Amino acid sequence: MNSHDEVTEMPNNIVKQIDLTPPSSTAAASAAVMSAGSNLNLVEHLLASIKELLELRLRSEIQLRHEENYTRQMTIEWMTAAAVIDRICFIVFLVALIIASLVFAILLFLNA
Repeated sequence: MNSHDEVTEMPNNIVKQIDLTPPSSTAAASAAVMSAGSNLNLVEHLLASIKELLELRLRSEIQLRHEENYTRQMTIEWMTAAAVIDRICFIVFLVALIIASLVFAILLFLNA
């Protein structure tokens, strides 16, 4: 039985619990009122459960959105840090290459 069947059967169960015959005595009237009260309690309980589920879903979506934003922000920060480190490494290796080339050229010129 899937959830759709359960939802469609709940109103049928509620309707079956309601006594539709007119009360003939005060005892029957009080029993009908109690039955209707229990049905109202059942409906109120179901509505409260639905409300709690919706609130839980809303909180979960907010938390998920917050985590996605945090992850996106962290990714941007790490990408920026990686770009800075990449530029620093490029400059260091470029300076080392230029110095090594100059040293090689000076030594080659002095030995010639």
